[in-house]
Amino acid sequence: MKNLQITNSRFITYTDDLLTVDVLGGVDLSQVERMVCTLRITYNDYPPQRTTLDLYNDNQTDKLQRTLCDKWGLKLLEASRSLSTLTLQLEEYRLQQLRYTGKSPQQAFSPSEEDRRKAVRFLSEKNLSGSLMEQLNTIGILGEDRNALILFLALASHKSANPFSVLCLAKSGIGKSYILQKLSECMPDGSFSFHSRISANALYYFDSGDINGKALFIEDLEWTTQMLQPLATLQTQGRLVNTRATKDKDGMLHSTTFEVIAKLCLIACAYSDKNLEELGLPFLCLHLNHSP
Repeated sequence: MKNLQITNSRFITYTDDLLTVDVLGGVDLSQVERMVCTLRITYNDYPPQRTTLDLYNDNQTDKLQRTLCDKWGLKLLEASRSLSTLTLQLEEYRLQQLRYTGKSPQQAFSPSEEDRRKAVRFLSEKNLSGSLMEQLNTIGILGEDRNALILFLALASHKSANPFSVLCLAKSGIGKSYILQKLSECMPDGSFSFHSRISANALYYFDSGDINGKALFIEDLEWTTQMLQPLATLQTQGRLVNTRATKDKDGMLHSTTFEVIAKLCLIACAYSDKNLEELGLPFLCLHLNHSP
């Protein structure tokens, strides 16, 4: 990457003996099968040539080479060599970035011996449910004792072979998100994944390690068949498989399969004005704050 000057991830400059090329917006790290870039190409004192193209697409790069040669009187071989070197070095840069863009691993929660003794002593109490409700009141969950207890017990199942999922139904403005946030504070670091909202398609592209054996919190669940069906499938079967058609750099279609394998422990909130009976969801539905 000796010809690249990386100001930041959104502005990269390539310079050789012939051309200077600014890569505006950087390089897309998500679509590794393409190299779509916006380029500002300058030669000597001529006005720059601006274009957006896929550097992996031969037709587009050939057209750009001819345009540069016709506009500035360059030799085709020299223009081709510059663009090929640019593509190669951007590819090397992207592969290097992909090696370091993964999430830093979270340290697994490990309770101390004193914590274990306190937990065993607490779990041995005769009125365990009453003690749990008192603790939930202490952290700020008030007026929802029974529902909060059910939600906490569902969260406690996130490491079990068959975790439990709950949908919290209520009208707007009664504190659904507040309850979820308070419940998440009861969980050890790295044991849950919290989302304000997710799309239906996003479920198919989750990293299995992000939700398997963890609690999945969703503050505002989209109440559609496209959203609920994959969640129900993941709850009952423990896996989601999505195969879709994608194009390679030559424009040829081929199939790509994405698979998510996880034991789902879902705690989500949704608007209560929905018809539950016809859906047959494999989740417990709780009405918060006496919502009808």
